[in-house]
Parts: sequence; C-alpha cells; structure tokens
Amino acid sequence: MVDLAFNYIFEIQNGDSEGADEMAWDYRVVFSPYEDNGETGEFSIREVYYDEEGEIAWWSDEAIVPSGDDFWSFAEDFDAMAHAFERPVLVLIGDELIEDDEEEETEE
Repeated sequence: MVDLAFNYIFEIQNGDSEGADEMAWDYRVVFSPYEDNGETGEFSIREVYYDEEGEIAWWSDEAIVPSGDDFWSFAEDFDAMAHAFERPVLVLIGDELIEDDEEEETEE
C-alpha cells in the first residue's frame, strides 16, 4: 500500500481568471465537546486546510470517511486518514480549532 504524506496540495477555485490557489491540507483528529459540560464529546476525522503561514484556515464541517473508486484508492484514502492519529488532536471550541495541549494517558 502506498504510504501517503501528511500534507497534500489541494486546488481551491478562487473564482477569478487566474485559476486556482494552492492550499495545503491534511486529515486530522478533531474532538468536538458536547455543549453541556465540555468534558465529553465526539472524536472524528476532518479535512483541515492551512494558509501560506501554516495556520489553520478552515476545516470540513462533517466527519470524513474513506472512499475510493476502486479498492486501492479506497485503501490509500484510509491510509492517509490513519496518519491523523500521529498528529496532535485538534479541539473544536466555538468556531476555532486549537491543538489539545493535554496528552492522552495510555493504559498498559
């Protein structure tokens, strides 16, 4: 299986005659706290897009699932999503995504 890099270049149509702007993106794990207490919530994989300075510019509203036109493209998409677990978790607070400073303790 092809091991895909973390960042991909995705062309976003900018609506003018110059064509498309390039924006880096990757899959990231996002924690969305429930509004009642902020301590519980839901984890999902999202597409996260970065500006030229590497700052988060925007992200997908919904969780992303792997897909593909054939078995191998599906497997490549799944592999790319698996890399999200190697990066810090992002937390959705209001309309901002921030890196989670706390590391999860693993049981041994």
